[in-house]
Amino acid sequence: MADRNRYRRNRQESKDVQQTERQANFLTFQILMVLLLLAAVWAAKSLHLKAFEDIRRLSALLEGDTKSVSAVIGSEELTGFLQENLPVYWRDLLNRFGLLSEEAVEDGMGGVYPGTLNAGAERPRNVTFSPVLLTAQPRVPVSGRVSSGFGWRDNPLAPGRYDFHTGLDIAAAEGTVILAALPGVVSDTGYSDSYGNYLHIAHAGGLETHYAHCAELIAKTGEVIRQGERIALVGSTGNVTGPHLHFEIRQQGLCCDPLPQLGYAG
Repeated sequence: MADRNRYRRNRQESKDVQQTERQANFLTFQILMVLLLLAAVWAAKSLHLKAFEDIRRLSALLEGDTKSVSAVIGSEELTGFLQENLPVYWRDLLNRFGLLSEEAVEDGMGGVYPGTLNAGAERPRNVTFSPVLLTAQPRVPVSGRVSSGFGWRDNPLAPGRYDFHTGLDIAAAEGTVILAALPGVVSDTGYSDSYGNYLHIAHAGGLETHYAHCAELIAKTGEVIRQGERIALVGSTGNVTGPHLHFEIRQQGLCCDPLPQLGYAG
């Protein structure tokens, strides 16, 4: 009986020791993580890194510090930081309360995209109004306001001139990151007077996506691109009225309306 009681006590003491060790290890881990976080904040502040100030102001904004919010509204640097880094739902929420200025992107549209007109036809030869069935869902390449849709329109750079717009203009702040709508291979990059800095991505089955008026091209010709990967920055190069992305989807060389392909009613 005494041996059995001794065995139970030893077993309980062993469990207590193991639990104490686990608690000590977890506490040590927490302390190390706090120290690493403090060291990172100290380093960012000591080196006067711009990201530290952006994060500090962003924290104040999301925590509802009205004084700090008043101080940062209209800040182009903070607006650029928010446009590039905040998830879409946060940007939509802040836009709803008027905290993200859209003055710089309100009229961002592109100029002449008439295609090749076919006498007597109701559309250029290089476009199609037929439904295009895709095996994958394209993602929105950049968050912003649609400033010009697919189809006939009054040319924003030549009022009174009616032309055909072969893509979708999405107005966004200069320098906003552009993401690949679908995975593929960069088939062409370059510059033209109309499109400015442009980038084309080839996908399976003769499908292509085109991105124009970029401030800077990140992806290179021949590079394999994943869906959602950064490929360029929004700009105002070429024939434009302001910073925006001109986005096209082409099937076998024919431009189709990108809006339904992105999951929106045309």
